[in-house]
This record gives sequence, structure tokens and C-alpha cells, in this order.
Amino acid sequence: MKTTDIINNPEFNKAVYECVSRSIDACNACGASYDEIFLENKWQKRLIDAFSKRCNTFEQLMSYAENEFAF
Repeated sequence: MKTTDIINNPEFNKAVYECVSRSIDACNACGASYDEIFLENKWQKRLIDAFSKRCNTFEQLMSYAENEFAF
């Protein structure tokens, strides 16, 4: 599957949005600054690899993100 197909996938986009949202909440909770574009790019890169490994639903992607990374 091509990267553009993954990025245009609704399940993928939903997971990226949720991860970015959780990262922003975590930054706000501890008073850290953040850049939304940076966070979006970071989560896209992380989840593209997961999507390629057959994590192709929102639930699977979120489970992967929660187990592998900190928000």
C-alpha cells in the first residue's frame, strides 16, 4: 500500500487526530509548549509503520500507540 493511500485512510486519520489531541492534552497538563504541525507529522510517521504492519483499524492503531509511545 502506498503512503498516500494510508494517509488518506479515514481510520488512520482518526487515530492520528486522537494521538495529536492526547499529546496536546499532555503538554497542557504539564505546562509544556507544543507545535500542532510537528505533533501531526510525528504521529503520522509513527502510525504509518503500524498501519503497514496490519494495524488498520482505529482501535488497533490506538492500541499500538498506547503500548509503544508516550503522549
